[in-house]
This record gives sequence, structure tokens and C-alpha cells, in this order.
Amino acid sequence: MNYMDPDTGERVTAYLFAATMPYSQMIYVEAVTSMNEKAWLSCHVDMFQFFGGTPVKIGTMSRKSTS
Repeated sequence: MNYMDPDTGERVTAYLFAATMPYSQMIYVEAVTSMNEKAWLSCHVDMFQFFGGTPVKIGTMSRKSTS
């Protein structure tokens, strides 16, 4: 996914972090410009704040399986 930076006119790649809460069917999606560890952790913090807490257990999918 790409978007145009309004200040520079540069085309920027955006990566989507997506999460769901299976029982409530709540969905959280956040676009980031990097897939580094800092962005990944920040997305998780934002997600848990959005959901209003943390589940007892979480599972992850590797990038390779979602590409």
C-alpha cells in the first residue's frame, strides 16, 4: 500500500498492522511506514489501548505467512 506525502509529494510505502478479538469480532488496523521492532511494539500498545485491555493469550502470524 502506498500514499503520497502531502508535504514532499513523495510516494511512501505503508504497511498495515491488523488484529482481531475473536469473540467480540473487534478489529484494529494501523498503518505504519516501517516493519521494525519499534513500530511493531508501538502498534501492539495502541491496539491494547483501543481494545481497552489485553487478552489472556495472544497469537501472532509471521510476515511470511501473510505476504
